[in-house]
Amino acid sequence: MIRHALSVVPIAWLAFAATASADIKIRQIHPSLGMFGGEWVELQVAGGGDNTVNGKVIRTFDPGGTPFNGSSGYTIPGTPTPNTVDQRLALVSSLFTPMGVNSDFTPPPAELDMTGMDGAVCITQNNGPTYTPIDCVSYGNFTGNIPSAGTPAVQTPFETTLERKITSGCATVLDSADDTNNSSADFAASTNPPRNNAATPTETPCSTPSVGGTGTTGTTPAKKCKKKKHRSAEAAKKKCKKKKK
Repeated sequence: MIRHALSVVPIAWLAFAATASADIKIRQIHPSLGMFGGEWVELQVAGGGDNTVNGKVIRTFDPGGTPFNGSSGYTIPGTPTPNTVDQRLALVSSLFTPMGVNSDFTPPPAELDMTGMDGAVCITQNNGPTYTPIDCVSYGNFTGNIPSAGTPAVQTPFETTLERKITSGCATVLDSADDTNNSSADFAASTNPPRNNAATPTETPCSTPSVGGTGTTGTTPAKKCKKKKHRSAEAAKKKCKKKKK
């Protein structure tokens, strides 16, 4: 497989922080063995709909930081199902049905090259030659310079995925707290199958307290039964018991 050299404007975009369209996150990646493909990138949108992935670019890098696909990467050519549903997913894969799941976008392996256990993946703005990063992950013995990826996560052999942890912030939903720009902290090895746009998101937002509520349950505290001074203690106890029922 031919490796493309860096373009005339090599890695200027790497100096930018991942600030633009920060609601799109890489949720899962899966490298391949090479010429036969099999790699995928699962994207998830926090706080918005899947329409935000339209026109964004996926760029992949070898262990030294050289883009596998030249400077242009793979441009997502549309929207899976235009909607504004929070936590919606988009599966980009070189296989039509990775692990039996239909991919939403199926670029040829040459356009989504993630060969080997070491490398990096970014989703970026389509503003070449800068390609401002939105979200990045590096893994294994990656030595390139992608500040927003931080320390690489573990090596990722074929048939193993890297999946973003969502335990920070609200532990049941993908949110901004789950992206610390440090791949080793944000991602862990996983054997979970990918999810596509047709899958109903399993993530659920944390409940919020109602006015006058306590904790995160949204309940209102029960009123205490006050004893009136003119009643005897025994009469007050009986009245309280009746109210509690």
